[in-house]
Amino acid sequence: MSAAALDHMPAAKPRRRTALERRVLRERIALVIILVIYMVPVLWLARRISRPLRALTHDAQRFSLGGAAAPVLEAGPADVRAVIADASALALDDVLDSAATGDAETLAATIKDAFEAKGGFCSRIMVRDAAWFERRAAENPDPEVAGEPKKLHLYVLEREPTGEEERRLAEKCTGPEHFTVRGDALYLKAPDGLGHSVFANLIARVLKVPGTARNWRTVLALLDMAKAAE
Repeated sequence: MSAAALDHMPAAKPRRRTALERRVLRERIALVIILVIYMVPVLWLARRISRPLRALTHDAQRFSLGGAAAPVLEAGPADVRAVIADASALALDDVLDSAATGDAETLAATIKDAFEAKGGFCSRIMVRDAAWFERRAAENPDPEVAGEPKKLHLYVLEREPTGEEERRLAEKCTGPEHFTVRGDALYLKAPDGLGHSVFANLIARVLKVPGTARNWRTVLALLDMAKAAE
């Protein structure tokens, strides 16, 4: 065949994929997409765990060498945050030891300053001694639910609420709950539990007195710990 004849031959058409080949190709593309979808959160989680652990390791190395360990941000999953929190608490041991002989107000101020110096943030600190917990346990206005700790909670308040603040809170207590204010403590009886109490979620916003709540079992446990430390 001459060269001229070759020039006039029609170009060969590309071979069309068979149905089986198209199916295999689609399955491979789908597999790649699935792998990408699953790998992104896995890589993100691994990075989220490894970064705070590396910071904690670096902090521990500085501490072992006698250096001033920088505060480690409590980040990552709950277990990792718990380990970091426990390690950070060790850095406050010297502060607690130095203030152990002072009164509650002095100790609260010392711990607050330590948080600002070591952690770089400001936090409200309230300190109560064994006598305070003994008085609150004895003055429990709802002894009938003392054996059901999820129904009885004690709010440790930064200060005693004013009459106007207490009245304003009473206006919002329209459900099955009942509360009693005695000094710098607020007792809350929640028959359905704190998690199902609408009123409990309003206390901080309406009363506007800083505080923290614990169920009655925790209150009694703290009382036992405070007595044992005396």
